[in-house]
This record gives sequence, C-alpha cells and structure tokens, in this order.
Amino acid sequence: MTTLRLRPLLSVILTPLLAGCPDTPAMETDSTSTGGTSTGATTAVDPTDGGDPTAASTGPTDPTGTETSTGTSTEASTTDAVATDTTTTTTGDPSSTSTGDSTSTGDSTSTGDSTSTGDSTSTSTGDSTSTTDDSTSTGDTTVAPIDLPPVLVNFLVQGTTTPAPIGVPTLVLLEAEATDDKPDVAVDFYVDDTLLMTDDLPPFKATFHVGPADSGAYTLRAVARDTAAQTDASDDIGLGVAIAADGPGTEQWALPIEGDAFALAMGPDFLVLAGTLDDKTWVEQRTLDGLILWSETYSWGVAQDVAVHAAAGRIVVGSVTPFDDARLDMLDLQGASQWNSSLVGSSTVRVAFGPGPQVLSAAGFINEVDESAATKFRRFSLAGGALGPSKYIGSGEAEGLAVRASGEWALLTSSTSLIGKQTWTTLYSAADVELWEADAPHPRSGRDVAIDEQGRVITVGGTSIGWVPNYEEAHSWIEQRDLAGAVTWDLAGGPGFLDDSYDAVATLPGGPLVAAGLRHIKLGLAKYHVQTSKHTAGGATEWTAIHAGSGNFLEEEARDIGIDAAGAAYVLARESTPNGPQLLLIKYRP
Repeated sequence: MTTLRLRPLLSVILTPLLAGCPDTPAMETDSTSTGGTSTGATTAVDPTDGGDPTAASTGPTDPTGTETSTGTSTEASTTDAVATDTTTTTTGDPSSTSTGDSTSTGDSTSTGDSTSTGDSTSTSTGDSTSTTDDSTSTGDTTVAPIDLPPVLVNFLVQGTTTPAPIGVPTLVLLEAEATDDKPDVAVDFYVDDTLLMTDDLPPFKATFHVGPADSGAYTLRAVARDTAAQTDASDDIGLGVAIAADGPGTEQWALPIEGDAFALAMGPDFLVLAGTLDDKTWVEQRTLDGLILWSETYSWGVAQDVAVHAAAGRIVVGSVTPFDDARLDMLDLQGASQWNSSLVGSSTVRVAFGPGPQVLSAAGFINEVDESAATKFRRFSLAGGALGPSKYIGSGEAEGLAVRASGEWALLTSSTSLIGKQTWTTLYSAADVELWEADAPHPRSGRDVAIDEQGRVITVGGTSIGWVPNYEEAHSWIEQRDLAGAVTWDLAGGPGFLDDSYDAVATLPGGPLVAAGLRHIKLGLAKYHVQTSKHTAGGATEWTAIHAGSGNFLEEEARDIGIDAAGAAYVLARESTPNGPQLLLIKYRP
C-alpha cells in the first residue's frame, strides 16, 4: 500500500483557487483510501465564525487502487446544526459512489476518522435545524403554553338565580364565582348592558341601590374576563323593582342644619341636636317635622353627646373644651342652663339618663404617666350634685353609653395601640358591677352601642383598615348579645367593601333597630354615601336606604340616629355639595 502525502500538493492546487473565495473555510483533510473506503481526519468549521461550512476535498487517483474521495460534506458543530444533502463520489472504484440523504439529529460534534460507504448518514446530538428536503429534525422543542379561557361558575342576584321583586329601598347584591388557569380573572357586572363595576379579587361581588325612583325591570349579567380578553358570560337574570314613593324606608325629607352637629336625642314629640357653632357648644330643638323650636350656644367647646329626659324636663349635653376637658351642661326643655360640671383631663364624653332619674357620664381619660386609656365614670343628680366618686373603668376611652330602664347600662370603649384600634363592649348592673366584657375581634372596631328593653346589647362598627390584609374583607357590622353576653346574631352590613362602617344605632320597644353609617361602594369606584338600614330583633334586614350628596364624596358621613315612637328614623348626617360639606337631618318613613 502506497501512502500519498496530499498536503503540499493540495496547497499548490487549492491556494490560487481559494484566493478568490473569501468565505471558504480553513478546512484540512488527511485522507487515505483503499479499495473504495476513504478514511480521514476531518476538521469541522463552525458556520457562526463567518466561514462556509462546506469543505471540498479533491485528489488524484492512484492506479494501484489507492483512491481519493471527492465530495461535498457538510457537518455543523454549532448548537443548532444545519444539514444539507451530501453526495460522496469515490473515484477509482465505480462501486464506491454513494449518494445519501442526511438525517440530522441534535448538536453535531465531529472528531476522528470519517468512513464513507454507500449511503452516508450524518448524525449529531442536541438541538438541530434541518434545511434539506428529505431531512428529519428531532431534538429539544419549546411549545408555547395554552392560555385557557375563564369559566364563570355561578352568578346570583340576592342569593338566588330567581330573585323576588323588590318593594322597599334596598341594596341589590350581585355575586359571581369564576375560575381560570391563571390568577388573572376578573368579573364585570352589568345592569341592562351597562357596566356597573368590575371586581378583580374573589369573592366577586357588586351592589347597587334601588329606591322609589328606580322602579322598573332590570336585566343583570356577569362576565368573567382574563388578561387575554377571553370571556365567559352568565345567563341573564331578571329583577323587578316596584317601590312606592311613600313606602317603608323611603326618604320623607332632608333639611339643612346651620351648626356642625354631632349628636341627636329623641323626645316624645321633638328631637334635640347638639354640636358646635362659632367654636361654642351649640344645641337646637326641632319638631318631628323638622321645624326649629329654639337654637342656643353656650360655653366654648364641641358637643359630642346629648340625652333627653322628657318627664323630668331636662336635657344634658356632654362637650369637650379646647383644653381637652369634658364638661356637662344641664338644660331645661327651653334651652335655659341649669348647671354645669367639669371632668378634667378627658378627650371624649358620653352621657345618658338612668333611673332616678340620674345622669350617667362616661369620659375618656388618658393616663399621662403610661399613656394608657381608661374611662372616668360618674353619676350626677338632676340638681347637679355628684353621686359618689369617679371610677376608672373599662379598657379604653368611652365611645358609646346606653342605659336600660331597669338600670343596667352598656359601655363601649376603645384604645389605639401599635397593633391597631381595639374596642370592648361591657355590661354593668344598676349598682355599677361589671357583668361581662366582650372585645371586638380584629380587625373590627366599634362605633356605638345600644340596649333594648329586653336587655339585648347591640354594638355596631366598621373595620380597622390597618388590620385588613385584603381590602375586600373590610365591612360594616352589627352584633347582638343577650344579658349573659352570648352572641345571638352577627350581621355584616356590607358584602366586602372598603371603609364600610355603621356609626350609630338606636332601638325601638319590641326589638327592631336602625343603624346609620358610611358606605364606600367599592375600591376603585370610591363613593361614600350615608346608608341607613332597619333590622328586626332577629337580625333580618327590613330595608336599606342610601342618601348621596352631589359634591366631594369624601365629605359624606353619618353621625347619629334616633327613632320616634312610630318607628320613623332620623339621621344626622353630613353630605357633600358643590360648595362644600352640608349638615343634614334626614327623616325615613317607618
């Protein structure tokens, strides 16, 4: 066997030819062939380096049987290999001509000797891209994930798919359940093809209020939607509304108030408002039709609470001075001052009449040593004399005070700390002995308390936002306890709305109660309105009314509430107007 040294000869032959081909790669091949078999060391060139990945090898034929393989061979050693048809022609032995289709599989690494006989198959491992007509490419393939559309599982109106017609002012509750393969689903709620609101956090809910002016037929629908604009709609649900203009819970009148009122108390045929006017304690008496009987200002301060004892002909007003001292003013039914007394060092004050009659006062007190909150409780006679020393009771400052005809009295206190606002409801005997105390569980915060003739204690309030990890869980609430302190019912006043709060509560003989508060319609659709609702002794809602102002919604709030013997509700509120906030007295029909 004769071995030909081809490198010098190839250099002589190919150098002139390659000089005009700048893209020709530097590829060297040492080839030895015997009897139709070519064996050689092949250096593969990476096409990404700027060269032509095709190397051509030519050589003379040795008559002794040693042959030179002439052909076109493509092998790419890059990550993504390109395979082209390869035809290998072997000269010297006619039977050694091979033409084959190349199958490229994955990344190709070529080292060692190359043997070409018959059909040639080039195999590489890794990621592969094939550009031949008959090439099969296999390897790692990334498939884009499929984004499935959302599914609207359920849609309810007033808790059902077949709601009964509505005949009293109320909040209509819409609820939906929706799922998606990704956490990006939201639900749009529609009323007569008009978008009411969008909720993007479960549970998906929305409300709208209906009153006498909203009587008619409505078509309601919910649509689940994802970020890819894929949707799934519910079936339509029909709702009928027929509310009489003079029916229960309808607004009878709303009258402006001159002073900045904070408190309201009911007499048998009149009502009393108290607050501040020109930086002085201000008190006003009106008929049940809203007509002013008299209006007076007294010492410097802001009235926070007022109580009426019609049989004794007395009105007691609790105020706080600019020096954070509580003050009691006793008036007759015509507004003439009878006496006053100071409770030094108090920032809040609540007053009530008890059996005797006596005046009960509860004033918030902050200990200057450790800054702890407590309530200073004291009794007074109608003539103004103190009935015993002050007592420091409760777990915080006074928020509400209510007395039963038999003498038991309920106190609502609150305290603010690093963990948020905490509130407690405590019931005392007529002898001022604590019967039980119950704290409002976080994130609840109490606002007012009442006690009815059956001894049931009702506490209302809202949510301490600092304690809410999810704003959707914020809501107003009403809780009723029996004389032993056990919860008889607990009602969430809002279906998951931010900053809902019932701020005042009053009771009727026999048990029905009315609460007034502030409603925030929805996060993202910020509209504060004054909401008033009436409930039975068992907690069922009889009607819900909403009064909406026309100006800055942030200025609207409820402050106090009273009920007359006929069951009509009187709400002291602040509404918004284009010219600023306006105090109102609103009357709702029983």
